[in-house]
Amino acid sequence: MSGHGFCRRLAQSVASVLLTIVIVVLIVVGGAYLVLNKKTPIKSESWLVLDLAGDLPAYAPAGSLPGSLLGGDTLTLQDALDAMGKAALDKRVSGVIWKLAAGHGAGWGKLQELRDGITAVRDGGKPVYAWAETLDLPTLYLAAACDSIYQPRGGYCEVRGLLLESMHVRGLLAKLGVTPYVSKLREYKSAAEMLTETRMTAPAREQAQRLLDHVWEAAIAAITRERDLSREQLLALMEQSALQPTEAAAAGLIDRVLYWQDLEAQLLAGAKGKGKDKVKMLPTVSPAAYRDVDWSKLGPKGRETVAVIHAQGMIGGRESGMNPLLGLTMGHESIVRELRRARQSEKVKAIVLRVDSGGGESLTSDLIRREVELCAAAKPTVVSMVDVAASGGYMISYCATKLLANPLTVTGSIGSISAFFDASGLYERLGVGKDAVTVGPMAELGRDARAPTPAEWQAYERAHIAGFEDWMRGVAEHRNLTFAEVESRAYGRVFTGAEAAANGLIDGVGNLQAAVREAASLAGIAPEVPLKLVHLPEPTSPLQQILGGGRDSEGELSAGPAATVAAWLRWEFYRLVRHDLLATARLLRSGSGLGD
Repeated sequence: MSGHGFCRRLAQSVASVLLTIVIVVLIVVGGAYLVLNKKTPIKSESWLVLDLAGDLPAYAPAGSLPGSLLGGDTLTLQDALDAMGKAALDKRVSGVIWKLAAGHGAGWGKLQELRDGITAVRDGGKPVYAWAETLDLPTLYLAAACDSIYQPRGGYCEVRGLLLESMHVRGLLAKLGVTPYVSKLREYKSAAEMLTETRMTAPAREQAQRLLDHVWEAAIAAITRERDLSREQLLALMEQSALQPTEAAAAGLIDRVLYWQDLEAQLLAGAKGKGKDKVKMLPTVSPAAYRDVDWSKLGPKGRETVAVIHAQGMIGGRESGMNPLLGLTMGHESIVRELRRARQSEKVKAIVLRVDSGGGESLTSDLIRREVELCAAAKPTVVSMVDVAASGGYMISYCATKLLANPLTVTGSIGSISAFFDASGLYERLGVGKDAVTVGPMAELGRDARAPTPAEWQAYERAHIAGFEDWMRGVAEHRNLTFAEVESRAYGRVFTGAEAAANGLIDGVGNLQAAVREAASLAGIAPEVPLKLVHLPEPTSPLQQILGGGRDSEGELSAGPAATVAAWLRWEFYRLVRHDLLATARLLRSGSGLGD
């Protein structure tokens, strides 16, 4: 009796503590959200400030909170594109300033889209300036699209060549007594080489070099054109390894050495409004301030709806989220749910699937692919590839009505890897014994305490090849290619977007705006008709996320407080740790510091 009462009191105490934690989190986050997200009016002659210093997800990650309590907003590619587009139309905004730091998470496809956004602002008659704490080649590639580039006197200017590095752990596994059994389809599927090789194979090296050469030529061509330098001049500057900002300015790599305070003063001095002498600080606008500004308040109201579904991260599992080790993850139920919403909506005239993924699990990829196929049968469905849409990222894409990518997007990688490990040597060294009883054929295939027999391995590879060839037949059917043509582009071969457009794996090159217009055109919408874009999944406020407020597309209640808080904490942990690691790496590279 007393034991029963003790257990009941313990359970009540635990429940009370958990409830208290939830209530405290609700109060803190809800209150902080109201404070941090209090709408600030956009003042006349303001400047949009975009800060690219860390990761740049294509879209707001699942579990992230706008106006984060642990370090400010996370800039996304979509935030930046939307903010620049709205600033170009907003009469209250004088121009755009990019604050840049090397080591950011934007790949070459994202950088191309940002450059397109910068060009659109400039073509609209507004200036765009880049102020860079640190410069490397990718950061300079973005900055060169701006009207002027500034750096503080103490900034780092380390514009060098490009490096693509691979890691191999075969030797480590051998020392541990672990033998990998890897079925790789085939020679260009280089991800498997981390387990099977001690260095790059010839096909992997050839492919990596080709991709690197494409990126290099695009970057060099853009920088030399926009900075008015010859190729020889730019390469000579790179030979110096690092430049002082004063040297970079003298050579024309940047425009001026300028501190942020001086840039603010310069822009304030150029303001045309009345009473400018009374203004002490440069009025600025953040991307967050534009999130709630409807496009229709700045331009014509959209008359036809196009849904943009964002699919990003490593493919696997049911629900999209954040893994502290793997980063963003894409789950099939999350993506299928949004695709189905768009497919079944009478208001949505066309769909754009925005893909930024290097692949993952084949089953999850196939489940998403099937819904894309259903969408394409119901209404125009156009894929817009961002940094990478390869392997599983290509699998979820190829059934769409049309496929577009940025010229430097990495795509293709039609191949497959399947593997398991024999850790019997490790168990022996640790003094661990493993035994088993079985019944039926192939029961021990994949068991980590033994090597497979030749017959088992042959059966394993046969099944792997059969599934892969079925994928190639599907690509051939939907891309209007022969099986032999697909095979010549498969076995792990990867291509830039420009190459994929030339060999038929995609339909053409173009950014998100081009994909939206293509989808609208296929739906019979005239070019002059203004469009309303609906981005899915829809962002929610912190209070909505924690309360689990609202219902999903099928009317079911969304996840409760515990799941939401856990997702948020995973995202914040990943973001903050990565940010600290990048900052530490930069300090170590600089080889300098304050004090001894």
